[in-house]
Amino acid sequence: MLDPLEDVLSRSTDWEERQNLEMIYRNGLRLKKLVNTLLDFSRIEAGRIQANYTPTDLAAYTIDLASNFRSAVEKAGMKLIVTTHPLSEKIYVDQDMWEKIILNLLSNAFKFTFQGEIEVSLTENENHVTLTVRDTGEGIPAADLPYIFDRFRRVEGAKSRTFEGSGIGLSLVQELIRLHGGTIGVVSTLSQGTTFTVEIPKGTQHLPANQVQTESPISSTTTDAKAYLEEVSQWVSSNGNVSKDHKASLDDPPLEPWMNEKPRLILAEDNADMRAYLIKLLSPKYRVEAVPDGRQALQRVLETPPDLLLTDVMMPELDGFALLKKLRQNPATRTLPVIMLSARAGEEATQEGLDAGATDYLVKPFSAKELLSRVGTHIRTAYIHKESENYFQSIADNTPVMTWITRPDAYCTYLNKQWYDYTGQTPEMGLGFGWLSAVHPDDAERSGATFLDANQKQIPFSLEYRLRAKNGAYRWHLDSGLPKFDDQGNFEGFIGSVIEIHERKIAEESLQESEERFRSIFAYTNIGAAIKELDGNFTYVNPAYEILTGYTQEELFELNFYALIHPEDYEENVQL
Repeated sequence: MLDPLEDVLSRSTDWEERQNLEMIYRNGLRLKKLVNTLLDFSRIEAGRIQANYTPTDLAAYTIDLASNFRSAVEKAGMKLIVTTHPLSEKIYVDQDMWEKIILNLLSNAFKFTFQGEIEVSLTENENHVTLTVRDTGEGIPAADLPYIFDRFRRVEGAKSRTFEGSGIGLSLVQELIRLHGGTIGVVSTLSQGTTFTVEIPKGTQHLPANQVQTESPISSTTTDAKAYLEEVSQWVSSNGNVSKDHKASLDDPPLEPWMNEKPRLILAEDNADMRAYLIKLLSPKYRVEAVPDGRQALQRVLETPPDLLLTDVMMPELDGFALLKKLRQNPATRTLPVIMLSARAGEEATQEGLDAGATDYLVKPFSAKELLSRVGTHIRTAYIHKESENYFQSIADNTPVMTWITRPDAYCTYLNKQWYDYTGQTPEMGLGFGWLSAVHPDDAERSGATFLDANQKQIPFSLEYRLRAKNGAYRWHLDSGLPKFDDQGNFEGFIGSVIEIHERKIAEESLQESEERFRSIFAYTNIGAAIKELDGNFTYVNPAYEILTGYTQEELFELNFYALIHPEDYEENVQL
């Protein structure tokens, strides 16, 4: 597959065609590397691997292999140091295996090192040669060191140039070194770097006699090196940041009627080839800004929220789930459409993404048609939702009362213009639970508890509290809320209003004070006094009235005034 592709590449003159062919070629090399690695493991486990141990000028061969990385390392702003001296004798190694050992160790060092240097050194003593690969990278947590050579083991949360990789490179290195009768060890300090040390015995006594050759020239082709170098070169292409402005052409699809301009997308993808492919695919219809990691994506989104975010799950700096969590916690980006791209297939993986707050979840590999369809659908849905919100907001902002909306977790997502005009708060101050800061300190705890209780029980509520106006004065308000449910009966939060009741509240307090004065006066008089309703039920009796009637207050409240009147006087009193 690769040879015919190389032939086509050598004859292709069209720039865009070459870009596509080179992308296919690079990924073909990656696939070949992965398949070869898996085949090596299979042969090792079956005891069928055919080694060819030949006497090798290991210093010269190691320099030749390591030098392949110099361009990529220097392009990344670091130094590659190769320190070797002529050895006292040739070392018996399988040159293909040694190539894989060097390439894997250097690729690993480059992946986790962002500044400083990578050093390769080769020394010897009487019995061994020692290869050391040292970097000034991120380091490995102590808890992960015992498992670093396990197959498919990856250090969770490690900062790296990419999350690409199968997690089997170091395991293969250990197996290849074991076939040479050697050992490999590692020491590491977080934020300072990592050092791998390989020891290979001299001579041939430790090797199978039937696999030892007497002479063999050093191979300078480094066939496998091409796959490694193509891969690492992508990690530093354009300084890791890809962004492309697509020039409008007659071949571009027309804008939809509701579009004033192309919708803007932010693409977060650490694989350079995938970034380039998605930019090319999406650019005819959308303005695409592409970044190689989650942290840069978060920065771009917060600076200027796009119409949609398309993000990979596994990325350096900040992965897709951590990025999504930060966006959903921010009121400004809580409803931003987010499509997650992941190599993890299956219903469980999809559900995990949707539960985390993703708008959609697409499994790699996906078809171009499917991606374009989903992106278009979610942008169109977001536009309709935004138009509905704008319409609602225009109505709410022109109502004479303050209006608010909350999420199911009681987080306030909307306060209308009247609220901000009255309290002087800004959205940053009022949204979330900030609205409580405008409530009188003596009322805030009670008000918050009442609302949270109603939210938990999903029932209507009303509460009264003093609300601070922007001039600093507190006035009484009535806050009423109703729970919202979708078509399936799922709780969506509350919608409510706040109206001023200050004059009514003051009148009620004045009336209550008058009643209290009345009660205090008649509590100590010898004149029996009572207050009843029109139907004759008592609402107040003083002690003198209890003595006069011979009933206790509790008994009188159970009785009726008209039951105490003599039958001959009944008609006269009823008429009164």
